[in-house]
Amino acid sequence: TFQYKRRGYEKGLNYFGLPVDEDFVFYGPPYENGGYQCMETMLSRFSEEEMPRAVFAISDQVLAGACEYCREHGIRIPEDLEVVGFSGSRILHSLGWRFPTIDQQPYEIGCVAAETLIHNIQKDRPRQRKVVCDSFLKLSW
Repeated sequence: TFQYKRRGYEKGLNYFGLPVDEDFVFYGPPYENGGYQCMETMLSRFSEEEMPRAVFAISDQVLAGACEYCREHGIRIPEDLEVVGFSGSRILHSLGWRFPTIDQQPYEIGCVAAETLIHNIQKDRPRQRKVVCDSFLKLSW
């Protein structure tokens, strides 16, 4: 899914006539420690004047790590840095944080997966299908 998210990021920039600037893309493990490491790298790369004003994390889990780094280093969210996650998971809410996230509707995806699995078990021939579930921007939990 990370590859699809990257393509969507590029498509969004292209739609608005903006170039893809690799200086603003950071890679790390897709977990909290990855978000923490990426924030650390970002802050070491840019001067205060050049610092991006917003971060879009590849997942809410990565965003949790980025936010932890900010909290430890006195970076106020959203006053100093705007953030948006991607997943719709409850990890940020469980940490007591309320940030926007792109909700992928994991419960609905799980229901479709379970229905497909049950159908495949009950039938002689397993079937494969492509299902697209809508996602949406959830402004706060």
